Amino acid sequence: MRHRPGTSPRPTWPRAPAQVLARLDAELGSAAPSATIGQDVRDYSYAWRSTAPAERGQLAYGAWLAAMRSARAASASPAEALRQWETTQQLPWLVAALTLATKQAPPPAALLAAAQAARRARNGGLDARPAA
Repeated sequence: MRHRPGTSPRPTWPRAPAQVLARLDAELGSAAPSATIGQDVRDYSYAWRSTAPAERGQLAYGAWLAAMRSARAASASPAEALRQWETTQQLPWLVAALTLATKQAPPPAALLAAAQAARRARNGGLDARPAA
């Protein structure tokens, strides 16, 4: 494939999308996002579609992404998101559990307390709400 001078040729996708998917899954699931997070998410989506379901079954970021994508669907599972948060205590699962909570399956007090703690941590230990 030819390209114009001064531009990069279009990169070819690696021959091992499952390995790329596993690497990106670890990076996207880390506490600190990379400077290339936008491209990483796009690459992840492409690698996800190029990888057999059996190879992507245990990927943490993939499970979180699937939970968030199902938030509006009838198949959304508040219990699964809550279980994941209870197991991992990771902020993305806290967000998923809160997002998927319903009137029929409201968030437990521990989940709400964790959300308040996360807000205080983000605000340097201060609660952003005005005093009552």
